[in-house]
Amino acid sequence: MQLIIDHELPRPAALAVEHLEAVLRKKGISTERSQSGALQPDITIGIATESVPVGRLLANLNLACPDSPESLLIVQTDEDTLVCGSDAVGLAYAVYEAARRIECSSDNSLGAAPTIETPDLAWRSMQLFLCNKELEREWFYSERFWGCYLKNLMACRFNNLSLTYGHQTPYLTPPYPFLFEMPEFPKVKILRYKDAERKSHLAMLQSISQMVREFGLHFTLGIWSQHACDYGEPMLEGLTTDILAEFNTVGLRKLLDACPDIDGVQFRMNYESGIPEDEQREFYENQFKVIADCGRPIRLDIRAKGLADETIALAREIVPETVVSTKFWCEHLGLPYAMPAIQQFDVPHYRRYGTWDLLKKPRPFPLVHRLWSAGTQRILLWGEPNWVRRFADACQNSEGFEVMAPLTNKGQLSEEGGWRVIGDQSVQPYESEHDRYWMFYLLFGRLGYNSDCDREVWKRELQHRLGDQTNWALRLYETSGQILPFITTVFQWSASLWGFWPETWAGRSLEEDATIEPSDPTQFHRVDEYVQDALNGKLCGKWTPFQSAAHLETLAQQTEQILSNRETAGTTNAEIQGMQMDAAILAHLARYHAKRLRAITQYAFHQKTGEPYRLTEALNLMQSARAEWTSLANAAAPYHSNLIFGRDSFRHTGHWKDWFDVIDKDIEHLHGKTASLRDESDGTVMDPETDALQGTQRPGISVDFEVPSSASSGQDLFIRIRVSSDEPVIASRCFYRITDQALDFRTIELSQNQHQWEGSIPADAILPDWDLMIFFEFEFRNGSAARWPDWRQRTPYFVIETCNEDKSNSSDPFV
Repeated sequence: MQLIIDHELPRPAALAVEHLEAVLRKKGISTERSQSGALQPDITIGIATESVPVGRLLANLNLACPDSPESLLIVQTDEDTLVCGSDAVGLAYAVYEAARRIECSSDNSLGAAPTIETPDLAWRSMQLFLCNKELEREWFYSERFWGCYLKNLMACRFNNLSLTYGHQTPYLTPPYPFLFEMPEFPKVKILRYKDAERKSHLAMLQSISQMVREFGLHFTLGIWSQHACDYGEPMLEGLTTDILAEFNTVGLRKLLDACPDIDGVQFRMNYESGIPEDEQREFYENQFKVIADCGRPIRLDIRAKGLADETIALAREIVPETVVSTKFWCEHLGLPYAMPAIQQFDVPHYRRYGTWDLLKKPRPFPLVHRLWSAGTQRILLWGEPNWVRRFADACQNSEGFEVMAPLTNKGQLSEEGGWRVIGDQSVQPYESEHDRYWMFYLLFGRLGYNSDCDREVWKRELQHRLGDQTNWALRLYETSGQILPFITTVFQWSASLWGFWPETWAGRSLEEDATIEPSDPTQFHRVDEYVQDALNGKLCGKWTPFQSAAHLETLAQQTEQILSNRETAGTTNAEIQGMQMDAAILAHLARYHAKRLRAITQYAFHQKTGEPYRLTEALNLMQSARAEWTSLANAAAPYHSNLIFGRDSFRHTGHWKDWFDVIDKDIEHLHGKTASLRDESDGTVMDPETDALQGTQRPGISVDFEVPSSASSGQDLFIRIRVSSDEPVIASRCFYRITDQALDFRTIELSQNQHQWEGSIPADAILPDWDLMIFFEFEFRNGSAARWPDWRQRTPYFVIETCNEDKSNSSDPFV
């Protein structure tokens, strides 16, 4: 096969072509490069604006490659095959895609329909952390690992790798003295780190950064702490506050000089960096200047948590390419839309989690959403395409996103090395344990690049790896992948990933967890809030704890059904075995939390009413939940017995089998309560849910609502919505608020006009520098209520653009 290449390819594209040639060789196809085609078959490869053969073919086919950065075009006809890009990165993406299509096809086909793609999101970043020297020997110092890892990031269409130092650890904090000598500060001594280690670490960082750039990715170095604070036993002595600012400024200058391929720096700006927030502007100013004066463009990423507006202005003035990054869903992987509200406990903490007031218009800085997936997903397989697609759509109001790699925080605050999350090759077939999570990488990369990406892309991967189990595996990913985000949303008792790790969490106590405010407080009831509202007969449209429990049970049942329906072929395939193991763990986890949530709710009712049967039911549910946890722990037996991902105090170590003490404490507590009430029971036996749920079964509804194209500041916004349902709607209201997450929603009651409900959002709520957020609630004749839009189907709110003058053509939103 001829590869027609008439110009010197940039390094990222050249590496991609080398990979294509290797793929063809493995399929028994020899290749020859030439500048013009004389034989068939051939593939014409090049940058659209630089290659004469590419330009000629585009004209002949009446096609055009988009001009925007990182765009690509792939087309195969009976006569011609063309693979091109708008630039080096776009061409590399196109070549990797062509190579994978050939590798996964039986006839070496690239497909009949032309593929023309351009990125939806300009920034698609994967983040890795350094936190355990012994464990990093396996991957950080491995050229083989980096070659495979970076090639995979490019094939998945990421365009940045962030490597982060100093996340709540004294290890490599701050990184400079661990990379090179700093004779300017003779009092600063490095502990428990040899000079040879320092030299090898710097050499490897230089090599990694060079490889990252050669593959076509940006390389961002995250420096999250300016000193070790109280994050563990210090590895430096003599770094006192009087020299701290100068020390880090000098260190940053040395680092940027030593690693010329670093083209991005990320700073954590809040007090966890070791710098008081009221001192951040003064402290970081000289470091901003170092970045501006280093002799090459550097993208400065300053994190929003604790970030002051004056610091943003200063950074933008000194380093024009400054972006602000903020957490998408606290430090977790919750539901696939930006949180509509901040949890009440977090309102006093300015810009800690979410967008807060960062959406004010005009925004003088680019915004990046940081998905702290590692709070939720660290070790279990996860890859839910519909979730990632909706997440990518939710990032359209920004430059893009950064997501944390699976296995983040492995070995955190530990010097123990040499252990793998799974050592059993019968359920984990990959040499690098990072490769086990290929679906995670593929979905975030491809759907971040194009949220309309055809599902055939990941079906192709499953087919190549699992053969006739493809449809089974895809259903398993799609279904079991809904469990962790839902558990995260309902049970997120801590916004911090250091507190809440839902993959292994069995709970705290029944009383404590009755007060958990779900991380979307607009859609889900807190248990104690629900109990009080139910007893007062004033239930709203939020999901009740019983409904959340039923949803978890449904997901568990669907996952178990898929597991039981798997065809018998390929039963020894290690990847299939690993998928079955993790899906079974997730199903047991869902059933456990469904039972425990019901028990928490019944116990909370008992505490309010004294009804004995509720206490008995809570005990029965917890005993059943314990059996579910036993099955979970047994299913997880192949996992390492001591999974170290954080602090012992938060139980981010150990194994699922180590959580029975928490469960048994709840059961013992309930046993004691039931014993004291045994003589008080009047013998009443009631359905433990029916009485608590009277009138809350929601009818199916059909809603017709045309979102207003804009809202004019200083004018009321007329709203009209049509609702039809099996159960008559007796009341309807609209919740509204500017897009500042920390503010409370206001409501207007809508008036009924035949089958329509109408009302006006007052002019004082419509401001030119803020867009407007709205959603609805309906009350039904049977006493139930529902909020709309339904979060399961789409983002559960609408954002309406505001403007200074009326852009609409009609006051009737249905016209």
